[in-house]
Amino acid sequence: MKEIIQIFVLSTTISLFGCGHTDRQGDSEQRKLDRTESNKQIPKEFSKLVLGTGEISRRKTEYTYNEEIHWSDQAHFQITVRCYKGEDVGAPITYVQTGNVKTIPFNYLIEDTESSVFPVQVDGMKCYHYLIAVQVFNHEGSAPFEGDLISESSNKVEGAGFRMDVSVSGLESCESPNAGGFCTNRLK
Repeated sequence: MKEIIQIFVLSTTISLFGCGHTDRQGDSEQRKLDRTESNKQIPKEFSKLVLGTGEISRRKTEYTYNEEIHWSDQAHFQITVRCYKGEDVGAPITYVQTGNVKTIPFNYLIEDTESSVFPVQVDGMKCYHYLIAVQVFNHEGSAPFEGDLISESSNKVEGAGFRMDVSVSGLESCESPNAGGFCTNRLK
């Protein structure tokens, strides 16, 4: 009986953790070569990659709309990436992502081809870095109303492989006594 238990424990251990067998040098090298060759089959510019990730959270100050959010069925977010080409030059949009939202904070993931989200140049001008902006609308459409959330600062990334947490603030009415910075005349 003791031998049967030992054999059972040994077979369970092998199946869970492997038997410790190491490949011959040639087998291991061939598998590395196979993986390398299969990676070459899909050009980098056509393969979707996880380019960046982060968390969108709400920041409240004395100059922002701080009321509780009652999420509508049409609530959605928009993340844009822009190519920064220098001061006093437009920053064209290179990527837009939209989705539904029901709570804040929430995580985001930018997944696409690197060359489409982070091009080296746009309209013949070099992209020095990229700016990420976030807007959260609690209604249909993308016209900002009082209480919608926006990122008020430049969120600069150098390209793929980033983790960027972005704060968004509630848009106040421009008529509000504490309105400072970004505000809107569109009231709910």
